[in-house]
Amino acid sequence: MITLDKAVQIILEGVVPLGLEKIPTAESYGRILGESIVSKQNIPKYNLAAIDGYALSASDTLQVLRSKPAKMTIVGESKPGRIFKGKTKKGNVVKVSAGVRVPDGFDAVVKFEDVARTEGAKLNVYVKVRAWQNIVRVGKEVSVGDSLMPAGRVLNAADMARLVEIGMDDVNVYKKPKIGLISLGDEFLSDSEDDRNPGISRNQFLNSLINQSGAEFIYMGPSPFSTERLDEILKSCKSCDQIIIMAGRSIENYNFLKKCFRELNIELKFWRVAIKPGKSVLFGYYEGIPIFGVSGNLWSVAVLFDQLVKPLISRQSGLKDIKKLEVIARITKELRVNPSMTQFFKAVVKVEQDGFTVSPILERSAGELWALSIANGLIIIPPETHSIQAGNKVRVEILGPLAVSAPYEESIYSSENYNSSKRVHRGVADPQRININRKD
Repeated sequence: MITLDKAVQIILEGVVPLGLEKIPTAESYGRILGESIVSKQNIPKYNLAAIDGYALSASDTLQVLRSKPAKMTIVGESKPGRIFKGKTKKGNVVKVSAGVRVPDGFDAVVKFEDVARTEGAKLNVYVKVRAWQNIVRVGKEVSVGDSLMPAGRVLNAADMARLVEIGMDDVNVYKKPKIGLISLGDEFLSDSEDDRNPGISRNQFLNSLINQSGAEFIYMGPSPFSTERLDEILKSCKSCDQIIIMAGRSIENYNFLKKCFRELNIELKFWRVAIKPGKSVLFGYYEGIPIFGVSGNLWSVAVLFDQLVKPLISRQSGLKDIKKLEVIARITKELRVNPSMTQFFKAVVKVEQDGFTVSPILERSAGELWALSIANGLIIIPPETHSIQAGNKVRVEILGPLAVSAPYEESIYSSENYNSSKRVHRGVADPQRININRKD
């Protein structure tokens, strides 16, 4: 049995990002930038008015006194959609709106309150104006040759707007890894509504995790407990960048899967990792393609995906910074821990006045998906830890928003109350039992 750190090291060894593809910038949200962006133009491209006022030449105001204003002539107006393009000369001004291009020949904008119209197009200016006063100059934000974004960055809405601003209608991004899922076992073979097939929800859960991580989910189909059938399906996975075989929940399923890895000449790298849940996990290579073998226990799947599969997706996707968001939180109850391995507990994290608190979800009678649906944190207990008492500080990975739809209360997960708590799952909370504003 190897440590979690060793397992991650083995998985990532020699892995390089996939190739690039060019896509429309408008469709690039959340994609990983495949090239460093260097600007080929200035932003702004022209001198822009920083305020509403009158554009003029600062030299025309050098002799101005309050008692002796500069007498100017208004020759036009520049506003969004109707830019002034006429010629100007000494003593001219142009009315401008904030953000529009300042006409050529002008190097300042004077405020409305510092001028007065006299008659017709005549204007008195009562203040001296410095050169470039109230003007956003060419290249103020970005100059030609400036580095805007490094390769490996996850593109957000502002990034997309900046790319469009510098004229990039298309952008090179890393290809999404294609993750093929094979379901192994009888519980995945029927989709009859009468059978209440548990495999359908498990497939959907993994589908969602894969898509959420920025990869592409491909369902390769279910397989019975047949090495021959599994071999046939694996041969159809050669276009995948990763393969996950999800077996049933029993140890017999895992043993059969381990037997298949050996018989199908999969290069097995490890089969047990010192973590809980998820200790029994297989990893190797099938004709050069990374392949995982996991059980169908959803909590185990969630942990293994987060700790082992997701780092590989990130590396294949070209993501440079794969650090996870973690906080230190005060735990609300005691945990039983095993000092020989890294342990993970699903939990609800809250923000209190004195910092973060975290409440582990421990009641086994709680539905697997129901508990996962409200868990927004993952308590991480490192090896060599012998006890965790209520009030201790623990490390927590944040999995979702800190504001949850229904706050976690231990009573919800007590054996006698679990069934009644299902109405909260349907969005009908009992105010006598769950009230986010209660102080008691």
